[in-house]
Amino acid sequence: DGWMEPVESRIINDGLSIPFLYIGQEKWINTPLNDLKLDSLINNSKGKKILLPGTKHFDYSDTPQFSPMSSKFGIVGKMDMDELRNIINTEVKTFFDLYIKKN
Repeated sequence: DGWMEPVESRIINDGLSIPFLYIGQEKWINTPLNDLKLDSLINNSKGKKILLPGTKHFDYSDTPQFSPMSSKFGIVGKMDMDELRNIINTEVKTFFDLYIKKN
């Protein structure tokens, strides 16, 4: 769930020469430029974007895995942590198998 706003326009426009996987929340709140830059980077690269409904930025950190307080502070979404962890693990493994292992 990376923040694309500070990425230089040259990099966004040129794209990346290596495959990349982006997994994140459906939409960045109050920062439409982040979504615009992400979409442009995806279009200019060999990338894959997976947006997971019911997640927030901190869901992609270790915070909710270790502290139930994160939901009380409202910094995580509503997706079940076990489900989210399984989705992330599956998608990352599939990506690495495709581009690193080259099965």
